[in-house]
Amino acid sequence: PPLPLNQSLESEALTIFKLIMRYMGDGSLAGASLVMLGNYIMQKACTHYELRDEILCQLCCQLRGAVEVAADRGWSLMCQSLSVFPASEKLFKYLYSLVSSAALPEYRERCLYHLRSGAAVPGVGRSFPPTSMEMSALQDHKTMVLQFEFIDGKCIKSTVDSFTTAGDIASHLAYARGCAQGSPGWTVALQRPNGFHEIAGYDHILDLVSSLELPDGFPTGDQPGVALGSLQRNTSKFGEMPQYLDNMFGKANTAGRSPSMARAVRVLPVPPSMEEDGTATDSDPLNTLLAACEEAVVGSDSNRSLPQLELSFTDKPAFIPDTLVKIAGVDKQFDDLVSYHSPTFKFVVRKEMLHHADKLDDAVANQLMYLQVVKDALGKFQPRLTKANREELRSLLDRYNISTSNYTNQPNSIKMELVHAARRFPIYFSRIYAVKGLSETCRHCTHLSLGRNGITLLQTMATGYQLIASYSLTDVDDFSATTHGILRLTLRSTAMEFSTRRAVTISDTIESMMHHLEQDARYVLAIHDYVTLGETLLSFKADAVIRLEERESGNEEGWLYGSIGEVYGSFPIELVTPILGEPTEKAIEQAKLLIKKRLKRDQGERRKQRAEQGAGAPGTVKSVTSEHSITSQEYSSGKYCLLEFATQHFRYGQERAEVEKLLAGSIRGTVRSLIGRDSRRGKSWGWREYADLVKFTKSPIQASLMKIDVKNVQANKLAVECFTAIMRFMGDYLMKGKQESDLIYFLLKTCHDYPELRDEVYCQLMRQTTTNRSTKADSCARGWRLVMICTAYHKCSEMLRPYLFRFLQATARDTKREFHAIAAVCEANLKLAFRLGGRKDPPSKLEVAALAGGRHTKRQLFHLPGEVTKVVKIKTCTIAMDVIRDLCVQLGVTSEVDQEEYALYADLGKQSLPLTIQPTEYILDITTMLDRQKLEYWLGFKKVIWFRPLRLENALFVSVLYHQAKPDVSRAHMITLPEGNMEIATHTTLSHFAALQHRINSNEQQPFKAQVAKLLPPSLVHLATPDEWVAAVGHEWNKSVKGVSEEKAKQL
Repeated sequence: PPLPLNQSLESEALTIFKLIMRYMGDGSLAGASLVMLGNYIMQKACTHYELRDEILCQLCCQLRGAVEVAADRGWSLMCQSLSVFPASEKLFKYLYSLVSSAALPEYRERCLYHLRSGAAVPGVGRSFPPTSMEMSALQDHKTMVLQFEFIDGKCIKSTVDSFTTAGDIASHLAYARGCAQGSPGWTVALQRPNGFHEIAGYDHILDLVSSLELPDGFPTGDQPGVALGSLQRNTSKFGEMPQYLDNMFGKANTAGRSPSMARAVRVLPVPPSMEEDGTATDSDPLNTLLAACEEAVVGSDSNRSLPQLELSFTDKPAFIPDTLVKIAGVDKQFDDLVSYHSPTFKFVVRKEMLHHADKLDDAVANQLMYLQVVKDALGKFQPRLTKANREELRSLLDRYNISTSNYTNQPNSIKMELVHAARRFPIYFSRIYAVKGLSETCRHCTHLSLGRNGITLLQTMATGYQLIASYSLTDVDDFSATTHGILRLTLRSTAMEFSTRRAVTISDTIESMMHHLEQDARYVLAIHDYVTLGETLLSFKADAVIRLEERESGNEEGWLYGSIGEVYGSFPIELVTPILGEPTEKAIEQAKLLIKKRLKRDQGERRKQRAEQGAGAPGTVKSVTSEHSITSQEYSSGKYCLLEFATQHFRYGQERAEVEKLLAGSIRGTVRSLIGRDSRRGKSWGWREYADLVKFTKSPIQASLMKIDVKNVQANKLAVECFTAIMRFMGDYLMKGKQESDLIYFLLKTCHDYPELRDEVYCQLMRQTTTNRSTKADSCARGWRLVMICTAYHKCSEMLRPYLFRFLQATARDTKREFHAIAAVCEANLKLAFRLGGRKDPPSKLEVAALAGGRHTKRQLFHLPGEVTKVVKIKTCTIAMDVIRDLCVQLGVTSEVDQEEYALYADLGKQSLPLTIQPTEYILDITTMLDRQKLEYWLGFKKVIWFRPLRLENALFVSVLYHQAKPDVSRAHMITLPEGNMEIATHTTLSHFAALQHRINSNEQQPFKAQVAKLLPPSLVHLATPDEWVAAVGHEWNKSVKGVSEEKAKQL
């Protein structure tokens, strides 16, 4: 097989390969036989996830060089497959590129559409092959429409696609009926006179129909949802059909590996079971099988009543979900529609699940839920209601004399009483997942229910669900899931293991429900020590249980208010975790377990994000938003304080005696006399002496704070001058004719030219902003301004990094401190400096003058295609990627992966090529460099990679991309001509482009000869006669361009 597979699946992959060869190359296969063979191949992918990429790769191999019928069948099967299961993230970009460049025109857009849809809708794909309606929509290029009925009898027709889930379409329809937008918990049920089939919100709506259309006995995997009544599939109706299918395909496999499999890139048009002329041999068992399948489809008994297709559907859908339009990238003017004609089934919108956040304050939703509860109670069959549940509801209905004749006209209080009664039932308002119990403790379990009431284990019976056991969320001791479909739960100390294709989804849902439950927690558990001298703050040790208290004035953001015994106070929210229920020993252990799980999950997500940064289009740069593991660390404990750093690295620390000898008269003044006095007194330095070195001083230093070699006279001199410059800027020393801009420039230039002095400058700044007792009122504020400026330009050493971050975070995290806001800005600047290395060049005098005046932003003009200009505020540490994101948001491009396809550049005029600006380069570094070279330039923005799907909802986005692409298309830069000849597809494309351009030019009539010549690329006009061009352009105008808006023409 093309891809590495488990040994157990290799033979399966070889069999599928031969079936694909047969599908593409056997001209005798047609009609239902061909459809059934394709369905069998796709069903294998539905059942075995590992085979999905394998099947897509096999199709890619066989399509290379395939012609005529084989190519048409191959691309048809590719399109069908992509409508059933998505390509993996690894395969997506390669398959997207192949489809874009090599697919047959009649299948290209549909394949790309399904590729984008599968990537946009999370999940594990479909459970069944495509429906007959999907096949008709594929062949005739139509849009699918279904009719949905609400519980009150009102119907809405809506467009659907292959990946539409029951939850998405039901939520959109509920919104169309007047419910709150984005209301979760809705689903769709399929009802027939002789049965009922309900699926979960995450299942695909068309799987319901597909399960009905397949003949009984067709080998399928797990059926979505639960089918009760006569809708249960009869897997033995056609005798040994599944075994016969598998045995027949197994015979094809007994012939051994085809030698051509080693050359998978070649087209193999003649499979082993076919004659050289492409016809099937008489002894081929596949003929008998497919004949039986066709008979099963056509001649099945009257109870199946397969839906009949109506290929022309004239009624416009009343509702078109915006998400479908966005995913499909198609126009809302749906003209060619297909749907089922007088089906024997109907889709009913139901409320499936009530979330913890649901407040039951939506009048429309409450009315629909009430009607649903009443109809289920009075009806003959509803699997979510046990006999006792139904009797309880009917008792309430009898109490208020509610019957089928008057149930719609009842007071709201009675309606809500019935809804609340149903809400208390274990599984009525819950999401039900199909599972298979693997451990002895749950071997009878076939379904698992999740809802407000907790977790319920169920067994499916002929009459409905049978409850095995129910657990509240506080009974959950542990839970985990693997990507291989294994779910592990520990409930009341009982370990259980399940097999389910929704293992990860179930685990995420449990965690989400527990998170909502935590919002109502009355107790929290401390996860770190918090010791403070603040009178209004609460100190505690790790593992302390804190009772949350209400506060009349409310809590500040990020803070909680609680008590330990009789001691009350506020504390940071990030230092605690909620306890579910009462603070019992079990609840406390559960809280600790949740902490570990979340830390592990966060680490996994960070690793995944780092791995995905390079998963975009080929050539895209890695995201610059991921932070270094150390710079994102919190230093809120007692470690890494400046005093600790001083004892190890300041000049007058542990090596006082050695330093005194090295002074040799080169440094004099207060420090030397201080050492002399301490030596004469026989005292060693203690905490107070070290503390004085990290606190504000009114006197200039006579030597560097850090242990710079005193023999390095230049470095020591600059260190002292930097301290003096800091004091002058803060107003604590005479200016002596200096300007503030001169002081800032000196500090930044020194740090740029002498990187070894950066730590010295940062230590000086930390000292002068610590316990600042200056007589100047704004001294400390001006000192923090200098810190903000320095962190925007330069990083410190690895040695100082944790101490500097600890210093900034100690102020930034304490909202009661005066400078917490500017400290947070400094921290963000420093993180960016560590990620990107800091500014590469010293700032210009103009930039420094702005900084000295307190102006930290510059209004920079950027040019977009189409003579559009945008002004962006640039800060000292703004990088190109920041500007790209800002401009992309204005274009409606919000995905970080999509934003990586854009770039900035500096246009230097016709004399030089444009200068591409890397995403991690500082904007002011670029402008400063160009200004110093006295070059005339302007900064531009454009799309440089065309890989991700385009979302054409934003008018500015369409205009910018149109004006960028227009010159290249007009000059034929995007068109290649093999051997100088123009293919029919190229001729059609150019004609279509000319017709669109004519419409964009505000023309309403078909273009005439003189206009056509101006609309075509000059270099290609000679490849056809003027009359041929006029005819071709006119044909495209009348076919698809005439009548469209100018905006739509730009999109096309």
